[in-house]
Amino acid sequence: MKYCGYVDPNIVWGERVGSVFGGLSSSNIWKIYCHRKVKSPRYFLSSVFLKKFCHMENTNENDSLSFTGFEKAMKSCQQPYLEANGKTNNNICSSSPYGSVIKRTPLLDLLRQQLKKSRLEKMEQTLMLRCGSVQVLFENLHDPHNGAACIRTCEGHGIQHVHVVEAFEPFQYADGVAMSADKWMSIHRYKNLYDAVETLKQQDMVLIAACLDQDAVPIDQIDFTKYSRLCLLFGNEERGLSKGIRQLSDMKVYIPMVGFTQSFNLSVSCAMFLYHLKLQGCIQPNLRQEEMQELYTKWLVRGSRRAAHLIEKHRFDFPEL
Repeated sequence: MKYCGYVDPNIVWGERVGSVFGGLSSSNIWKIYCHRKVKSPRYFLSSVFLKKFCHMENTNENDSLSFTGFEKAMKSCQQPYLEANGKTNNNICSSSPYGSVIKRTPLLDLLRQQLKKSRLEKMEQTLMLRCGSVQVLFENLHDPHNGAACIRTCEGHGIQHVHVVEAFEPFQYADGVAMSADKWMSIHRYKNLYDAVETLKQQDMVLIAACLDQDAVPIDQIDFTKYSRLCLLFGNEERGLSKGIRQLSDMKVYIPMVGFTQSFNLSVSCAMFLYHLKLQGCIQPNLRQEEMQELYTKWLVRGSRRAAHLIEKHRFDFPEL
């Protein structure tokens, strides 16, 4: 192959790449890329190569530019971009848990390609800060706005698991208030409180009921750090927790008040309880590795509009679809 100018086949590869670009070095190409502010270096470099190679003509085989050499040239020109962004390959940052804490799989590799690097970083950072030892239960909530606000509050504090008892009232939440917080959480539903309590007890959870009973204790008088796993229990906006779940709880607590108001709004109480636990150091990143692997897969599926199509096209096994 020959180019617009004469190229000696004996010239070393670095110099030949320079001739392909018409005298532009990799550093100059990088400067042009920065000034033009194109979407990606891949787009810029491919366009430059295509413009140069469209003028080639077939000549002797000895003068041909090998595809391996072409790949090396592309990688060398992209290297400044990769180093500046801490990026290695497959959209994996050097600080990413993907490939270490989170095992690489063909399905995850495929789904990661559908999301932006910044989006992946946010997902991974959030996942690594998720807490599984502190959970929250809501019993028979009535107002969808309260349900949405509570879900959003729990998600904002890093709580992963929320349990809802729907014996009399279905648990509903307004999408506009929840702000898609439910998409990133694990919401467990029960038809009666006994199934919920049994499930939590099997996980060695200490049940802490938020109520105004006579034997309830102010939250600032309790050292919650001595409990390795605990679950906060909140009841209906008007009736509060049922008598049955209060009797099954391990502890009753309340938020001290100094005004005429008897109680706070449900979502406000939830936020204050969780923040109090956070100040005591109870809310810590402690999800199991298997759970992080499962959540990461679900989050990638929920975060990509094309996930269902790609999973079906490539015949991956994903039960939730």
